[in-house]
Amino acid sequence: MAYKKLIFFSFLWMTCLGCFQTDPPVRVKRLPKLFTRVDLPEATYIHTEEDGAPLTYEANELVKLTAKNHPALDSCCNSTKPLPCCTDYWFDLHYPPFDATLNFTYKSLNFDGVSDHIKSDFIVSSFVNTNNRKAQVEEQQQGSTPQGYYYEHYSYAEAGEPEMFFIADTLGQHCLLGSLIFNSAGQGSDSLAPYISFIQQDIEHFISSVTFY
Repeated sequence: MAYKKLIFFSFLWMTCLGCFQTDPPVRVKRLPKLFTRVDLPEATYIHTEEDGAPLTYEANELVKLTAKNHPALDSCCNSTKPLPCCTDYWFDLHYPPFDATLNFTYKSLNFDGVSDHIKSDFIVSSFVNTNNRKAQVEEQQQGSTPQGYYYEHYSYAEAGEPEMFFIADTLGQHCLLGSLIFNSAGQGSDSLAPYISFIQQDIEHFISSVTFY
């Protein structure tokens, strides 16, 4: 009799467990992040000779060239022996449709000891890392241009200057530094991604076309 009761209660227990059994939760699949479609113009490049610096390049026909004064010229040139920054020349290539600007600084490396800074990673440490200290490098390119100049090009994520690069001639006579900024505040990296990608192609074309003289 006790044996039959044990079987009965075991059957009842298994039945109760079956009543409370539930299916495992369904895992929701995350959809890929979608971006608003942006129609960008086809790039057309124009040969340009810079008036304030000994260089030529090809820039997108969308841009507007502007020159600006170096804020440190007075302090570095008012001396018996001018400092290297006295020969710096600044100019911008502005993209009105995107409200973006490529900022450029031309440096003459004819001063004693300045060319040594290039060889000791002066450009990388003082220009790239200082300006974008907390940013994450997404891509880094380096090599020689068709004219034989050395260049480095950095693409950053979540940075105020998402693109930074420099070009230096092999003889240590010229150096050009460039960076990209977007002038409108409050724009997220996702919304800027199509424009950054578009300007990246312009930067690559610019680097390959620069000629110092």
